[in-house]
Amino acid sequence: MNLTRLAASALAVTLLAGCGGTQTSGLDLPEYHGSTETPGVATQSPGEVLAASKAALAAADSVSIMGQTSSPDGTLAALLAFSGQDGSGTYSFGAGAFQLLMVGGRTWWKGDAQAYAGFDYDLKTVTRKIADRWIIAGTSHPRLARIDVATSREELLDDIVDPGTDGLTADETTIDGATVIGLTTATGTLYVEADTKLPVRLVFAGDAGDGVRFSYEPVPAPSPPPPDRMLDLSDLR
Repeated sequence: MNLTRLAASALAVTLLAGCGGTQTSGLDLPEYHGSTETPGVATQSPGEVLAASKAALAAADSVSIMGQTSSPDGTLAALLAFSGQDGSGTYSFGAGAFQLLMVGGRTWWKGDAQAYAGFDYDLKTVTRKIADRWIIAGTSHPRLARIDVATSREELLDDIVDPGTDGLTADETTIDGATVIGLTTATGTLYVEADTKLPVRLVFAGDAGDGVRFSYEPVPAPSPPPPDRMLDLSDLR
């Protein structure tokens, strides 16, 4: 829940319905049914639970995230699926919608019209020069605003789940009859499975909805975009 980083990423307010040909289009994530094991967390501090949750998330073979949650600062929306370190989907917060594709240690992204609104090009020029191509992450152009897109699974997931430690509390509760631990700050609450510490849900403060859900079922590995659809921004003229 790193809102500073999320806002800097200039990602969209609304969840995209599809992924423009990436492997997560139409993704149907299973409902979380959780664990009914005795959690045994009474001796753990909130910081220790958070550290264990980050470690469990990093070690998961597959991770899928779907849903949205809102705060006065904006709406976080996600439709993402990772098989190992490779993944694809949409991730949004702020203005402009981006699609991400991570394969073999490389990252590509592309955005909608709002995503390019801060560029020093008129929209028609952006559409003509960039169109529907996958931009190679880390490349740049002097006339394009900086877009800080995460370039690894770890970086992206940490942006989403990290609530910080300022005022962090941990309280046991239940979701769908399963025992979970709510890690709460002023920003919102990250719910983690009591026994495995895997994140299961993220809800911003004041949001009465179900929030963003996590699943750990296997998903297909994505493929990189065709070479002729890749774009190095430094090649723009």
